[in-house]
Amino acid sequence: MATSQHDAAASLNHLYEDYWEFILHESPTYATYLGDHRYDDRLDDVSAEAYHQRVDRLREYLKQLKSIRRPVGQADRLNYDLFQRELALQIEGAKYEPYLTPISQQTGPHIDLPQLITYHPYKTRQDYDNYTSRLRQFPRVFDQTIANLKTGIEKKIVQPRVVVEKIIPQLETQVVASPDKSELHKPIDEIPSSIGSDDAHRIAKELDEEITHSVVPAYTKLLKFVKEEYLPKSRTNPGIWSLPKGRAMYDYAIRYHTTTKLTPAQIHRIGKRELVRINREIRGILRKARFKGTLQRYNETLRNDKSNFYTTGQDLLDGFKRILKQMDAKLSLLFGRLPESEYGFREIEEFRADAAPAAYYYLPPEDRSRPGYFYVNTGRSVETRILLREHLQARDPAKIHDGSTRIPRGSTRPPSTTRTPARTRGSAKVSTPRRLHGIHRRLGPLRGTTRQGSRLLQRHALGLWQTDPGGMESRSFGCGHGHS
Repeated sequence: MATSQHDAAASLNHLYEDYWEFILHESPTYATYLGDHRYDDRLDDVSAEAYHQRVDRLREYLKQLKSIRRPVGQADRLNYDLFQRELALQIEGAKYEPYLTPISQQTGPHIDLPQLITYHPYKTRQDYDNYTSRLRQFPRVFDQTIANLKTGIEKKIVQPRVVVEKIIPQLETQVVASPDKSELHKPIDEIPSSIGSDDAHRIAKELDEEITHSVVPAYTKLLKFVKEEYLPKSRTNPGIWSLPKGRAMYDYAIRYHTTTKLTPAQIHRIGKRELVRINREIRGILRKARFKGTLQRYNETLRNDKSNFYTTGQDLLDGFKRILKQMDAKLSLLFGRLPESEYGFREIEEFRADAAPAAYYYLPPEDRSRPGYFYVNTGRSVETRILLREHLQARDPAKIHDGSTRIPRGSTRPPSTTRTPARTRGSAKVSTPRRLHGIHRRLGPLRGTTRQGSRLLQRHALGLWQTDPGGMESRSFGCGHGHS
């Protein structure tokens, strides 16, 4: 019996490792981001054929998994169940054909590929040759993207018009008159002195040529297609209900993102209860502050107080740095073991700032060759209230350290779970030491949470019940398929 269990465990570990290698091979840019540099000269294959081949491979993995007995040990059983869930959900999601909506205002090759400059290595001649090879592949990736979008038009699986309208200026920004105006030109300015002058000259020339003859034409072609063909065919109704199989797609998205079997109506009720609870807590804070007036009046007072706003991007960035430094000193209250990885700060690039969130966090690579990065949208600094920053500082440091270690308080080691290529998601409700906040600053996290809850309810109503609550919030979150 022991031998049988040992053989099953060995088979499972081999299956997990084979799956992980498959993920890295199929997602070479993701592999680079993680610090695996075996595929640094490649870009992903985003064609319909490649997508279907990947789904077929997932079916094979699920079949192999089911042929192995479910483990008895708690940690091994958790790995087994998580892997089965991941495979089953990805296979189920394939019937909604997500590859047909490959671009939005926040993701897609037009947004993702310029970010190569933040994690592709630039230390050796080979690093630069690999980067040049990737630039050379832009036309292929963009042609595959256009082909998928055309199929989406035929099947009426398209993005809402409000999303497409935000994509167009993002594309226009990348159509530059000279290569040195491109975001992708920046690595030329970072060629290390260890690379000889002759090689440096060759590298710069080749990169300029690829930007001129590969990158810019690829963006130009996609821009023309989006403006002339895709925009006129985009959805006028942003709700997911307006897509084929929209209701089933929404139910699937709930199970995928919440890991629950709650119905849309149940989630809606939870959101409404949370807003009631939060507003009750806010009113309690106002009573302690001895504010005479309504909550609406207090909100108006905050909006009219210029001291609650940053005036420059650098002020905003410095504010985040100060707050996170304070949080670092309190980590021992939240975590049993502190992370080994460091984190740094980066401004969200100008070309995507308008449609990007106020701030978010990206994990460090597995080899810890670079820190994780807290991205701050300084392009929206004038609109970023200090109290909103207080909300983000309460939420995102927990994301940072949860993503770096995933070690619960009181434990000496992380749980053994299957690695998956997903962005870190923080807890929706984080217990932040209150002594970091004054009474008024405590309103920052509460107001931010209220905003999130309101968006959830608006998105839910807009997405499923064919109800448009109106206002900018609903417009910002009506992406529907694949990006809700």
